[in-house]
Amino acid sequence: MAESFRLSGWEIENRFQHQIDNLPFHIYQDNGDTLTKKSMEVVLTQKVCLDLLELGIMPFISFQNSDIIHLPRFQSISLSVPFLKGKWNNS
Repeated sequence: MAESFRLSGWEIENRFQHQIDNLPFHIYQDNGDTLTKKSMEVVLTQKVCLDLLELGIMPFISFQNSDIIHLPRFQSISLSVPFLKGKWNNS
């Protein structure tokens, strides 16, 4: 969110940066294969991610063999206010 504000100021509305890249990850060898260990803590299914979003929690999604994580959407933690309020949307 801070990067989005840095790039767009209060005109941020639909220009939130949802992706963070260049995160550290561990590269190692296992039985001759080169593997990577992500910087994420837990592997979640798509259904679990959607369920968490419905509960007001914003899970990050990582991608296999990548240093990128993605935030599906910015939202309020309040279940009664689904959108994140701020100067960017006149709230």
